[in-house]
Amino acid sequence: MDKTIAGIDYGSKMAGTSVLCFNDDEGLVLLYSEKKKSADEFLINQLNAIKPDLIMMDAPLSLPGAYFGWKGYNNFHYRNCDLELKAMSPMFLGGLTARAISLQSVFEGRYSFLESYPGAFIRKYFPEWKSYKKEKAAIDTGIGLLREKIEFPELKYEIDSWHAFDALLCWISGLRFVNGEAVVFGKKKEGQIYI
Repeated sequence: MDKTIAGIDYGSKMAGTSVLCFNDDEGLVLLYSEKKKSADEFLINQLNAIKPDLIMMDAPLSLPGAYFGWKGYNNFHYRNCDLELKAMSPMFLGGLTARAISLQSVFEGRYSFLESYPGAFIRKYFPEWKSYKKEKAAIDTGIGLLREKIEFPELKYEIDSWHAFDALLCWISGLRFVNGEAVVFGKKKEGQIYI
């Protein structure tokens, strides 16, 4: 694969729940933020080291258009993409949204950031699988289901949490985007989600 894609499951700043998934010459790498250490600093350092061509992030990267006074944008809680995918409001996510937009601004002009939504990915492509984010034992089943439909590199590390699984789903959405297969939701002016 000639492009480096980074998939990020973005969690609370100090909780140790942010996971970065990216491809190298040997397969897919998973890196975890550490508890009680800044996930944002961890991601800035790692992204600067791997220099990805594309970053797919599971976090809102924009605000509803109503905040900018745009004609036809009247919803102060949800963007069009949130309504289409039944996603949480970027305003409800508050601090996480602000951190994600801030992280994106650090790399302005250097790396391409797109927003993804792992939950919507599963609902759209694997609606029959009801164990998503339920018991931990279902993770292996989920990886098997993904491999049946999608070709992706070997995992260099075991996926042992739903955060890591979601980072993999973000990476897969990035692969779909690079291959021209991603489905896009929302309006370009306001913010879009790719799965």
